[in-house]
Amino acid sequence: MPSGIGSFTDLHRYLDANDYLIRADVPHNDSQTSIDLTTTVRALVIARLRTPGRAVCTHGACRFAAHEHTSTQGPDGSDLEAAVPMRCRHCGQPAHHDRCLDDYRHDNPAAADCFLIHRDD
Repeated sequence: MPSGIGSFTDLHRYLDANDYLIRADVPHNDSQTSIDLTTTVRALVIARLRTPGRAVCTHGACRFAAHEHTSTQGPDGSDLEAAVPMRCRHCGQPAHHDRCLDDYRHDNPAAADCFLIHRDD
């Protein structure tokens, strides 16, 4: 799993994130206890994924084949002669395209969501 994952929903594209619920002995029913425990476990997993200082995938360091960290377009949309490290066109944070998610993500999962890049929890 690449280090840039920052949500429970995104985690599902790489592994069965429900295993965390199973390991926490969350009952599989519609009880309020099950709902509360599911919410708690998901929040803990998300907090760990977004821990400041956690290793992040970045241009030049990411080896995950489904991530594209470069762009051949400038901030104004013009074509560049050579590929450059990708940045979010809205907030300027380092970013990448994740083919497994078919979406763009900030390299740092602890970075705040912005207009163009958001994660479902």
